[in-house]
Amino acid sequence: MFSDLGPLIIFFLVFHLISLLKKEVAFDSYSKKLCIAAILGLLFQFFISYRWNVYNAVNIAVLLVYWFPDEAILNKHVSRILATTFLLAAALITVWTGAYSLSTYQQGPLGFLKENTSSEARILSDPLFSHSIEYVSQRKVMADLAVEYADEKMLLDSYTFLEKKDYSILKEYGIDYVVNQSDMVNRNAFKNERLKTTLEFDGINKIYDNDFIFIHQAMQKK
Repeated sequence: MFSDLGPLIIFFLVFHLISLLKKEVAFDSYSKKLCIAAILGLLFQFFISYRWNVYNAVNIAVLLVYWFPDEAILNKHVSRILATTFLLAAALITVWTGAYSLSTYQQGPLGFLKENTSSEARILSDPLFSHSIEYVSQRKVMADLAVEYADEKMLLDSYTFLEKKDYSILKEYGIDYVVNQSDMVNRNAFKNERLKTTLEFDGINKIYDNDFIFIHQAMQKK
């Protein structure tokens, strides 16, 4: 969310907040429409679909530019503040993006899936990794947490398999491969407890292991 609206929030705080508090910003019909669209757009993004973020960023940017007085652009001090604000926003976005980039431990298994499995393979993954598998490895997963309309039953069944090792789930969904973290099931966004023992699946064949992520081929051993 911050990577989308962070620069706009900084821009608003620096250039518009005081003006709004002093009631120096004119709310004409056009700006009112933009404000209503921004509020409705944010509500839609928060509660229905995150994919509305691009529309919100554009709409709010138009509103902030519309409020920005023309004469302020000609002021050299304002121009310097603008430049500093943009540089600060760019630095924050760079740090934010880097914090969420794929780790080396994830790059290996994702590359393995892409190079060593069929493009039609179906994968049951710890949902935390599912979106990366969809995007980087380009393989179908049961439940992608980054997609707001992910099937709830498939999501719950993914956790059930990882936690209870119910192999019937693999058969039910025609799963070809299982991807899991070696020491944890990431059911919660934060504060998941580490497992007391390594998460292994003795009923299927392990084909990849980098100590952090395991990949099993979902062909039950005879």
